[in-house]
Amino acid sequence: GGVELRFGELADRVLALAAVIRAHGVEPGDRVVVAGRRSVETVTAILAALRARAAYVPVDPSAPASRLAEIVDDTGATHLLAAAGSPHDRADATVPVLDIAETVAAQAGVTELDAGPRLDDVAYLIYTSGSTGRPKGVVVDHLGLAEYLGWAEQQYVRGERLTFALFTSLAFDLTVTSLFLPLISGGTLEIYPEPDGPVDTALMDVAEADAADLIKLTPSHLALLVRIGLEGSRIRRMVL
Repeated sequence: GGVELRFGELADRVLALAAVIRAHGVEPGDRVVVAGRRSVETVTAILAALRARAAYVPVDPSAPASRLAEIVDDTGATHLLAAAGSPHDRADATVPVLDIAETVAAQAGVTELDAGPRLDDVAYLIYTSGSTGRPKGVVVDHLGLAEYLGWAEQQYVRGERLTFALFTSLAFDLTVTSLFLPLISGGTLEIYPEPDGPVDTALMDVAEADAADLIKLTPSHLALLVRIGLEGSRIRRMVL
């Protein structure tokens, strides 16, 4: 959306929002639902939840209010972080709702907070597709996330500074790679908002912008890539 942040600016925003989360009663180990479209604000909210030693629970913006309520109940979430433009308004939630942009602005200038997460803290809960009839929340701790990202950095980044395209749902497990890997390796996170049309058009937006070096996608996307054509594209690595 035309917003560009450097690492220092992002760190300042994350620290400010983490302080707000703590001030509103979020304790280490609490679950915080993050309901927002793909945006700088939503990425900030996820990182702030982690910095506050809470676990984030991503909710797809297209999910109905009943699904949000189920996840809040199932995880025992204490708060909801919502970004501007989120379809989940305050009436949907049974827990306190924090507006990301408002809370960051209110805490501008925060410079310190107590120690960050430990390896045995829960980092996030993500839900399966529900092949057995009801989606199940999978708990991932910081040690598991750190081990995976360390491996992925060796396999995918290989010491380079790459631009990753974030164009898949934040509630989908494959998105974890695109979200965190550029941020731990000095790369760039290029965020693509949800399209107004079919989901596949998000990948078309990535191809048209030609700003990403690496994309992570599902095998079903390959046929679309063939139709789009990548001759001369900047994209040089695809993780399936």
